Amino acid sequence: MPRVPGVPWKFDADLQRRFLLHFEQFGLFYQAAEAAGVCGQTVRKCIQEDEEFAERVEEARGKYRDRVEEEVRRRAMEGVLRHVTTGKGLIYIESDTEFETIQTSSGPVQRPKMVPLMERVYSDNLLLALARKHDPGFRDKQSVDVNHSGGVLLIPSGKSVEDWEAENARPAIPVQATVVKAE
Repeated sequence: MPRVPGVPWKFDADLQRRFLLHFEQFGLFYQAAEAAGVCGQTVRKCIQEDEEFAERVEEARGKYRDRVEEEVRRRAMEGVLRHVTTGKGLIYIESDTEFETIQTSSGPVQRPKMVPLMERVYSDNLLLALARKHDPGFRDKQSVDVNHSGGVLLIPSGKSVEDWEAENARPAIPVQATVVKAE
């Protein structure tokens, strides 16, 4: 619905509903705004001004994320069917359940139908991503040593140690540093 110049634009309940349905389905903010016939800025303004609409946008975003995670889970754990190919194309096998009738000189004959060979493929990367999300044991190990027995005093440029001590009413503790050359 094109905008008529000089006429105030309303992001009414129907347009909001269109935006939310599209956003929930595809998860693309600007595409959903376009599907509703408005610009992204109009939607953002409505989110800022209308708390109920903002909550509905977050709900739609959550539903989209759930759908994405369900698809990731399905591909990782249930796999997807793919055709088996060679450099020459698809590989065909005789079906156990489908038959075709062909005409021969001695009359019609039923034989197994040739169908493409399929294999179920699983994604180890997607499974690992799910495991990392839900189980800290699968996450990259990162440790930070928080035990610290000393410190470094950084004095802003343009000040001497004496000026800093005078302003902060406590003496700076000198630190001896040793430089070790890596070999």
